[in-house]
Amino acid sequence: MKRIFLCSLILIQALLAEKAPTAFEALKSAENHIAKESLGKVIQINGERDGVTLTPSTWSFVFFDLNARQQGRIVTVRAGKPIEIRDGYFEIDKLRMAAYKADEVMTPAYLKVDSNQALQSVIKSAGLEKVKLSTVTFNLAKDNGARLPYWNVRLFADKNGKEVDIGYAVVSAETGGVIESKIDLQKLVDKKKN
Repeated sequence: MKRIFLCSLILIQALLAEKAPTAFEALKSAENHIAKESLGKVIQINGERDGVTLTPSTWSFVFFDLNARQQGRIVTVRAGKPIEIRDGYFEIDKLRMAAYKADEVMTPAYLKVDSNQALQSVIKSAGLEKVKLSTVTFNLAKDNGARLPYWNVRLFADKNGKEVDIGYAVVSAETGGVIESKIDLQKLVDKKKN
């Protein structure tokens, strides 16, 4: 019975890995479920950690919508299909007190680098080709200073069967260039006991 369960789990992982959409692929699905006036008015994209696939199979999109509560419409898409649509705030790692504003919308012309491309930029620039990454999270939003959209990519890797947060990188959504990188591969090294 245990063997059947493990085989089933491996099959499910393989199927999900094949179907895990990129952020921009999932965005197309999300845009089918918002008002016409909100098309192209993305404020934020978030890719959640997935316990089965390396890249997210669940993406949340915050759209600017004057008719929504706090002027934000959130559409969550899993495996390419919407699973939740709601109004209000959606923030990670900070408390939001004010309604969303039109100047938070990311200019579509700057959204040239999809989540998979951002990850490949990080892997290449940080020399992570031989590191066994386990999961990756993504957040795309405008930066507060330059007001350009950047991917914040957080990386988790396998260390002896356990998942370890090894750091993050910031990637331009326009060029794919890595702007900042704080990745600590020493977290994957076993410390010798004296």
